[in-house]
Amino acid sequence: MKARVSIPQLRSENSAHTVIRNLSRILDIKVVDLDVENGYLTFIYETKLAFNKVKNELLRIGYPMRNYSCASLLDDMEIPKYSDHSEFLMALNPDVPNLSTVAISI
Repeated sequence: MKARVSIPQLRSENSAHTVIRNLSRILDIKVVDLDVENGYLTFIYETKLAFNKVKNELLRIGYPMRNYSCASLLDDMEIPKYSDHSEFLMALNPDVPNLSTVAISI
């Protein structure tokens, strides 16, 4: 999952450094972006526990979250659509001939 959180106290590069330094200790997340100008932090996490670790750490160091939004990483991906099964198989391995036209003799 990807979260974008608002941190109103995030006002300088020094505060950004403090946030990054403390969040880098949480191994279950990856900081994607820290927008000091607008006060937003974007990070990737896998579990609710990891999200709560970030929330608690930000509170502990004096940069509490005001609000947040979460989205699946799939929301950012462009997922191709296929009309049938053979088209999907061709996309997986274009070197294999179309399975619907292959004749097997025994």
